[in-house]
Amino acid sequence: TAGLEKDFLLKLWNAQDELANVSASYGAKTLKFQDLCFHPIQGNDGCLLSSVTGYWQDDKSVLENDTDIPKTLGSFQKSSLGIPVELSNVVGGAEFNGSSVVALNGYFSTFMLRNEPATEDEARAWEKAWIAKAKQLHDDPTLPFDVYYWAERSIGDELQRENGRDIHLISISYAVMFVYVSLALGKLDPVRSRFILGLAGVITVVCSVAIAVGICVLFGVHMSPIISEVIPFLILAIGVDNMFFLVNTYNEIQTPELAVEKCMGETLARVGEQIAIASLAEFLAFVVGLRSVMPAMKEFCVYAAAAVAVNFVLQVTTFMSVLSLDNKRQRRGGLDCLPCITRPGLRVAKSGNEKGIVRKFVERRYSPTILSPRGKDLTFIAFGVLLFFGIIGTISLDMGLSQSVAFPEDSELIPFFDLQKTLFTDLGPPLYIVARDMNFSSPEIQLKMADLMSTMESVSTVHSLVSFQDYLTRWVSSCDHNPPKKLLPTGVVPPENYREWLKEFIHTPLNDSCCTGKGICGEPFQMDLDIDETTGDIITGRMRGFFKPAWSSAQYTEAIRTSRAATDSSGLNAYPYSVFIVFFEEYLFLRSETAETLGLAGGVVIVVILLFFRSISYALIVGGTIAMILVDVMGLMSFTGVLLNPVSLVNLVLCIGLSVEFCSHLTRSFSKQSGSRDRRMMNALSDTGVSVFSGITVTKILGVCVLGFADSQIFKVYYFRMLLIIIGMGAIHGLVLLPVALATFGPRRGEEEAHDPAETVPML
Repeated sequence: TAGLEKDFLLKLWNAQDELANVSASYGAKTLKFQDLCFHPIQGNDGCLLSSVTGYWQDDKSVLENDTDIPKTLGSFQKSSLGIPVELSNVVGGAEFNGSSVVALNGYFSTFMLRNEPATEDEARAWEKAWIAKAKQLHDDPTLPFDVYYWAERSIGDELQRENGRDIHLISISYAVMFVYVSLALGKLDPVRSRFILGLAGVITVVCSVAIAVGICVLFGVHMSPIISEVIPFLILAIGVDNMFFLVNTYNEIQTPELAVEKCMGETLARVGEQIAIASLAEFLAFVVGLRSVMPAMKEFCVYAAAAVAVNFVLQVTTFMSVLSLDNKRQRRGGLDCLPCITRPGLRVAKSGNEKGIVRKFVERRYSPTILSPRGKDLTFIAFGVLLFFGIIGTISLDMGLSQSVAFPEDSELIPFFDLQKTLFTDLGPPLYIVARDMNFSSPEIQLKMADLMSTMESVSTVHSLVSFQDYLTRWVSSCDHNPPKKLLPTGVVPPENYREWLKEFIHTPLNDSCCTGKGICGEPFQMDLDIDETTGDIITGRMRGFFKPAWSSAQYTEAIRTSRAATDSSGLNAYPYSVFIVFFEEYLFLRSETAETLGLAGGVVIVVILLFFRSISYALIVGGTIAMILVDVMGLMSFTGVLLNPVSLVNLVLCIGLSVEFCSHLTRSFSKQSGSRDRRMMNALSDTGVSVFSGITVTKILGVCVLGFADSQIFKVYYFRMLLIIIGMGAIHGLVLLPVALATFGPRRGEEEAHDPAETVPML
C-alpha cells in the first residue's frame, strides 16, 4: 500500500521533523522540543519520540537504504535511544503476511514532554505553537496523507473556545425572558405596562448571581464552567417565579382606597411565607449537597446555596421597593419608560384584579376537567404508567460523557478521537503500577511483585506490562556475569546483593551483548525508579504497560476497577495510574453518590415542608411528587440519550430546586383555602397555578429554547435537552398530578391543625 512506500514515509518523516523543530517564545526564552522533552535514559540527552521512525534508528539514511520496508516493520528494532519499538504503539491496523507487514491504517507519533510543575507553563506555550504547526499540516493539500493532532492542552482549549462562543446564548436567553416578563406582568398601554419593572427584576436576578459569585470567589471557592452555565438559569427560574407571585398578588389586593405601602404589606403577608418556604427548602437542599466527594458537585452547591440566599433577600427588599415605586407611578399616571411624564387620563384608578386569558381557561376548563372523578382516575393511571417507564429507564440509565460531546461540532479533535477508535485498535491508554515505601530487596516483596505482575497480565482490561523487577531477575539468571550471579532457590535476587546488582543492571549500556542478543536491557528502566542516592534503596518503583483499547466510560471504569482490584489484593503498597483515571474515577461511585445526594436533598425538602405545614400528608404528597419528578426525569434521560455524569448530576440537583418551586407554592395556597378539597384546589390553581405556569414554565421554556442553537453538543444535550425534560416533568407533575393528589388525599380543612401555620410562622 501507499503507506509502505519509501517516498510516503520520507514525507511523513519530514512532517514529523517540522513538528519536532517547532519553537515558541516564552518571555525572553525561545523554547524548543529539546528543552522540554522527556529524557528516558540518564546521561543521554535524547528525547523520547515514539514514532515509526524508530524502526530505522531515527536516521533517514537507514530508511533510504532499506530495500524491504514491510520486513523491517515486522522485525524487532530499537530506536536511537536503544528502546525497543512496539509496532502497535506507532502503527494502526497492521496486517501481516508471515513476518512482513503488508497493510496498515495509519501512523501515530507521540512527542513526550517532561511532567514537571516548574516547566508546566513553558510546556503549554510550546504546545500552543506545536498545535499551530500541526494545523498547518492538517490544512496542507500537498501532503499525501491527512494529519490529525491532539495535545494535552487541547481539551482545555476547546472547552474555553466553546464557552466563549456560547456565552452570547445566555445573554440572548436573558433578553428573551426579560421581554416575556415585561409583557406578562403588565398591559400593553403606556401606563399599565411594566417594562421598567421587568428590567429591574432581571437586573435583580443578575445582581443575585454576581453577589453570590463574588462572595464565593472571595472565600476561594473555584468556579467551573458548569457553574456559570447553570446557576443563572436556576436563579432566573426562582427569581422570575417570585416576581409573578408578588406582582399578581399585589394586583389582586390593590384598590384606590388602600395606600401602596398598605398593599405592599398585604402582598408580603400573603405570599412572603411561601417564598420563604421555597427558598429555605432550596437553600438547605443545596447545603446538603456539600457533603459530596465530587469537587464539581460541591462547588456547584456552594454557589447555588449562596445565590438562592442572596436572591431571596433582594427579592423581598430591592424588587419590592421597585414594585412599590412602579405602582405609585401607575397611580399618578406616569408613563412606563418615561415616569417623569404623566398622563392623568390614563391613571390606574381601579383594582388590578382583572382575569387574564390563562386564568379564565384555568377556572372554566382546566380545573373542572382534571378535578372531575374521571379526570382524577385518568391522571393517576397516566402518571402510574409514566412512573413505571421512569423506573425502567432509571434502572437502565448509562453513565459517561463522550469526549466528542464536550466539543463544538466543528472541533478538529472529534475526527482525531474517531480515528483512534477505528484505526488504532491494538493498544489503549498507558498503564503504570506504582509501588512505594517498601523494602524492595526483601524476598517476600520480590515474590509479591512477581505475583502482581502475573496477576496484572491476566486482568481482562490489561494489554501488556513490563516490570524492572522481572527484567532484573532475568538479567541475573540469563546474562553472562563475571563473577557469576545467582538467584535464590525461590527465584528472587539475594537481598544482600539487591542494591548492588540493581545499580549495575540499570546502568548496563544498550550495546551490551545481553541487551543486543537477548533483549534484556536495563537502561530503559531508569525512568521507572526513584532511588535514594545515599542508601541505594528504591523509594518508588513502577511497572509500565498499556490497557486494552477503551472508548466508553463503562470501559474506562472497568479498567480502573479491575486494575485496582489486582493491586489491592497484592499485599503491596501499590496502585494503578493512567492519565484517564482522574477523569473516570468518579464513575466508580457515581450511582451511589447520585442516590445519596438526591435522597438527602429530597429528605431535607420533606422536613422543611413538614415543619412549615405541620402536616404529614402535605410532606408526603409534596415529597412523593418531587421523587416522581426525579425518577421520570432520569427515565427520560435514559430514553433520550442523556447519560449520567457530573454534568447531569448537577442538573438533577437543579431539578430538586425547580421541583420545589413547582410544588411548594401551590401546596401553600391550597392549605390556606376554605371549602371542600376540590374547591380549595380550584381556588389554588386560579390564584397560584397561573403564576407557576407563567412564572416558571413559560419563562424557562423560552429561555432554554435559545440553547438549542448552541454550537456545542454538551449545550444541546445536557442543557437544552435535559433542562426541557426537567421543566416539562416539573410542570406536568406540579400542575396536573399534585393538584389531583392534594384534592384526593390532602387534609380536609377540619382535619388540619387547629391553628393555621400562617399564624405560628412569623410573617415577612
